[in-house]
Amino acid sequence: FRRVLFRSSALGVPLRHTDAMLAAAGFPNVYDAPAELAPAVRSALALLMEHHDPFPLIVVDRSYRVLDANVGARAMLGALLGHAGGPDLPDEVNLALVTFDPAGAQPHIVNFDEIGRDLLWRIERELLADPDADDLRDLLDRIHAFPTVPADWRQVDLAAPSDPALTVHIRAGDAEFGFLVAVTAFEAPQNVAVEALRIETWFPIDDATAAACRRLVDASAP
Repeated sequence: FRRVLFRSSALGVPLRHTDAMLAAAGFPNVYDAPAELAPAVRSALALLMEHHDPFPLIVVDRSYRVLDANVGARAMLGALLGHAGGPDLPDEVNLALVTFDPAGAQPHIVNFDEIGRDLLWRIERELLADPDADDLRDLLDRIHAFPTVPADWRQVDLAAPSDPALTVHIRAGDAEFGFLVAVTAFEAPQNVAVEALRIETWFPIDDATAAACRRLVDASAP
């Protein structure tokens, strides 16, 4: 039992795969996904979201489904997706899908040629690292169905670097925004649900973006 845990940890095996290894060896699971996040994790996420307002911070799962977002992110998503941008997000928002959707955020992303390709190849690499991830495979199939994906993006270039942060330029109505978007995760989560979390933190790259974010949040307030 301990040997399996040690080897999986040394090799960086995902927690849910470690459970599969334990089950194959006749041992009970260790990292079963709980019904909900631990209170300490929820408190940490709430603190991060609150302190980052009015700038967007979005919590997604490994298939890029939005799990939570701060006020700034809800206002930004509202502006991009064409709804009021109040406290409630549209049902089942997937950050990757709306990025490529010509009826979603894609027309508003000024540097989509850069952002779209990098995001698609990131997801391709994630699937290569976890070939049994049916949710990622389904996500890629849905992305490939969009007309916004050029033919030369459909074959991932494994030699291309995958940056931990990207600069995205957005135009929503008369407002323009520039953000450095950093993607982070919990280190050594010891929990399947926490391991799947990704935190997208959007930092304004200039004073004009910071001011535009404040105006957007003020305009979306009830």
